[in-house]
Amino acid sequence: MLVADTVTIVVPTIEGREEMCALTVAAFRATVAADLLQIVLVKDRQTIGEAWNDGAEASDGKYMMLAADDVLPRPGWLEVCIEAVEGGYYPSPHIVKDDGGTLATGSMGGGWLLTEAADWAPVVSSQFPFMLRDAWPDIGECLPIHYFADDYLASRARAAGWMVAYREGYGLMHLEGTIGREQLKARAMTDRLEFEESLAGTAWANLHSC
Repeated sequence: MLVADTVTIVVPTIEGREEMCALTVAAFRATVAADLLQIVLVKDRQTIGEAWNDGAEASDGKYMMLAADDVLPRPGWLEVCIEAVEGGYYPSPHIVKDDGGTLATGSMGGGWLLTEAADWAPVVSSQFPFMLRDAWPDIGECLPIHYFADDYLASRARAAGWMVAYREGYGLMHLEGTIGREQLKARAMTDRLEFEESLAGTAWANLHSC
């Protein structure tokens, strides 16, 4: 499959993570033709949700991925994602650790990671959202939270009619850099409560209250 349209990669980052961010940007440039790629670096926001929102506003691509500064894409990822969104799907990635071991083959949301899902299997969330940029007004904007930001956007995508599915070829290596994250740990519970309150009474909330 040939990639014929532009893609924007939104990369949130903060001071102290320059080395990982450079690796991430280089990996995206190695897997997407230069004339089709827009990298939007969003620096020093308080949460990933805020950074994704600001990056989405600056996006000019037909397609958009909301990334992080410590994920390295695998060859062929973009073609797989485009195939998914053009078919009405919101793809969830195959994430490996830096030692090559599988971290996730899709997510059921709330940190519940699957490790043996089949390609195209329905899942609940995508840790790194990929979508048509024109779909952002229906899916975003994200809550200004750090934890559960991906779950929130996936719930919005489903409400807008997108089917969330694991895609084997949407491959990412997660370096899981911890620099600068210490101050975010205290947000986990408040972010969860804000997320759950935003979805009170929805199918997602009912699913995860079982």
